[in-house]
Amino acid sequence: MVQKISEIVEKYNEAKAGYKTPPKDTRFKKGQSGNPAGRKKKPIPKSLHEAIILELADSITINEPGKAVKMSKY
Repeated sequence: MVQKISEIVEKYNEAKAGYKTPPKDTRFKKGQSGNPAGRKKKPIPKSLHEAIILELADSITINEPGKAVKMSKY
């Protein structure tokens, strides 16, 4: 009888889910990363010319009276 109660309590504790306790089957497995693809990397320029082109292609926001305007750095 005591063994059955302890088994029931153990199963209840394993299945319990709530705040900061997600269900066991949806948790990450050991050794598995949360984001296997990782963050996207910025392109690395191969030459000075390519670095300048990449920098000038970025956009900036300029505040004009009454509105904000987005444009490329070029």
